[in-house]
Amino acid sequence: MSNDLNFSIAPKKPASASTRRRKKRASLWPLYCAGLILCLGLGAVATWYLTKKSIALAPFGSRTIQELASYEFAVAPITENVPRNRLRFSLDGGPAGASLDPKSGKFSWRPTEAQGPGKYQMKIRVAVDNRSDLSAQQSLILLVDEANLPPKLAAISDQVLAKPGMVRIAAQASDPDLPAQQLTFALQRGAPAGCKIDPATGEFTWDLQAARPGTGYPVSIVVTDSAGRQAQQTFRVRLDRVLSPLEQLVVWLESQSVKVKIAGNDPEPIYSGIGCLIEVDGRQLSTYEYATAEEAQRDVSHASRLSAEKLAGVKVYQADRLIVAYTGEDTQLLDRLKSRFGASLKPLATTTITPAPDTPLTSEPATASASTDELAKAILELYKHKKLLVPKEYTTLRHIFVQEFERGHEADLRTAYGDDYSEMTAWLDAHNHVKEEFYTAIDPQHDKVAAALALFNTLRKEFPKQIAAYYELAIASAVTWDEAKGVYEYAGHQSRTHAKMPTDLAGAVENFKYLVDTERVMEGRIQYLPWEFLTHVVNHKTPVNERQWALQNYLSHRSMFGACYSDVPYDYQMLKTKSENCKLAGSDYSLPNIRQLGGVCAMQADFAGRVGKSLGVPAEYVTGESNSGDLHAWVMWVELKRVTPASIAFSLESHGRYNLDQYYVGHLKDPQTGRPMTDRDLELALQNIGSNPKGRRHAALLMRAYPQLREQAQMDVNAQLLFLRDVIRLSPGNEE
Repeated sequence: MSNDLNFSIAPKKPASASTRRRKKRASLWPLYCAGLILCLGLGAVATWYLTKKSIALAPFGSRTIQELASYEFAVAPITENVPRNRLRFSLDGGPAGASLDPKSGKFSWRPTEAQGPGKYQMKIRVAVDNRSDLSAQQSLILLVDEANLPPKLAAISDQVLAKPGMVRIAAQASDPDLPAQQLTFALQRGAPAGCKIDPATGEFTWDLQAARPGTGYPVSIVVTDSAGRQAQQTFRVRLDRVLSPLEQLVVWLESQSVKVKIAGNDPEPIYSGIGCLIEVDGRQLSTYEYATAEEAQRDVSHASRLSAEKLAGVKVYQADRLIVAYTGEDTQLLDRLKSRFGASLKPLATTTITPAPDTPLTSEPATASASTDELAKAILELYKHKKLLVPKEYTTLRHIFVQEFERGHEADLRTAYGDDYSEMTAWLDAHNHVKEEFYTAIDPQHDKVAAALALFNTLRKEFPKQIAAYYELAIASAVTWDEAKGVYEYAGHQSRTHAKMPTDLAGAVENFKYLVDTERVMEGRIQYLPWEFLTHVVNHKTPVNERQWALQNYLSHRSMFGACYSDVPYDYQMLKTKSENCKLAGSDYSLPNIRQLGGVCAMQADFAGRVGKSLGVPAEYVTGESNSGDLHAWVMWVELKRVTPASIAFSLESHGRYNLDQYYVGHLKDPQTGRPMTDRDLELALQNIGSNPKGRRHAALLMRAYPQLREQAQMDVNAQLLFLRDVIRLSPGNEE
């Protein structure tokens, strides 16, 4: 059919290269866009991730530690994008003593004894500087276990007895654990037979009767706490081997290469002492021992069992408690006896006070009714016969002064003793050495005689069993407490601190009782110290309960105890406000409160001085002015190194006397007279009495007699100088 339609497709013309490139770019554009979007998204995610900040702490939980042991750990926070130097650590609710370093995060704590056992919960927090929204905290629980510590047992000094008797020691132990455990005392195996110790109180006793003199017996005391931990101290007990006067003579003779033999009892004794015959190179000597030197001197000076005619050829020598009689003419033996005893004495058959030439003076120079002139003559006779300055004549001179005292103070004696006059007089006569030391200790110029006598009588009645053994303590109490001016007064310190004075202040009787009751821990200080030392122990009013507190806290530190001056914290507020504001204000002015609350140097010195007295240590409150004019106070005390009936070794120490401030002179008060004295005076007086008590007392009596003796003996300047020289030889540095 002609009208049919014909279709045909023309062939495509090939595309040019440029056309092909345009088409290719057009097809990649969506990929570019997608890639760009993806990159932008990843960048945003990376930016968000890299700038994110976070901080956290892992839970601490509970941890168990030991008391008295250091515990440390470093807090390690979990952080993101937070520099370490921007972290700050803190502790909330931590126990006393615990710390957390704010920069390093180091936690440290050493629980004390009082903090264990116990449970302590606290919070540890970490934060970022200047970002209150970035912080974390966790609770920490510390369980503190108890650490059992061994008990402490104070050192016990060696015990040396001069004669057989009871040894008593109070062992001082403490348990540092809180709460304190029960302590039990026991003796270590091998203790000497007869030793006992109270398991509860620690009181050690041993009746040292069968002990061998000169032998040391070691004793070990063990204290055990409830958990079985122990402490131990060992000391020695020794009974001194004291030679009798006869033994001393035998030892001396043997040292002279002389053969000595004990020949037995004297069949025909001349004197009343314990007689014994000895042979010295075949020559017989009669010896007689006495309980006291006074008895020996009295016997050699008075009627003997033989007639005066039979005594004519006897050479008699006496020293201390021994009399030696010899009837022969062996010049070598006589020379030896003279070198040992001095010139021979001529024994008397009658009693007299006025010695004939080459005749010893009697020990009972005058009757109580002798006049002052007669007593002065007795002293003059001693001087003329060169007996006055002989050490063994001290008791003779003392007896003269005692008789003069009794005559001159008859009214005071009767007033003071009252209804007890006969009883007291009889007691003193039976204890003559006590009476004579007491009456010569009283200084009528400064002491109230009747008051001192009455107080001594009171102590005798209150303490009938102790007074004879502690007569030096009784003398110190009488001459110190006869009037208030001799007693150390600390009310000024109480008033200055606005504190309250305790109402139970101790008096003379309480002082005496406290020191006697605590003698078992005083180590002989109270029984063997001369009364001149003891006046510096008894001259205070500190209540007994405070003294007992001082014993409990400082007995184990009694050696150089004065360092307790520094235990009193310094109250700078009191110093700055000139005592207007004081930490002691309103509280009792007591030793425990002073140590707890503090004060200035005056309170520190007062505290230390009264602690020392409570420990039985002679101690004093001392004040002084520095080279710059500043006032200060410190404590001085007698540091006792050895105290026995025969000797005292000591030094005078101080604490709080700062050398750089140059306190040249210290001032205190004499307990007997109440007069001001310097620390130099105190040191001189104590050195004199400590080195030779009898020599110092002898010299004091000589100086009392000197003014009248100088006139009666018509001494020229040379004689006066020689007399005073000899007094100084008796007691170097003698104050009088």
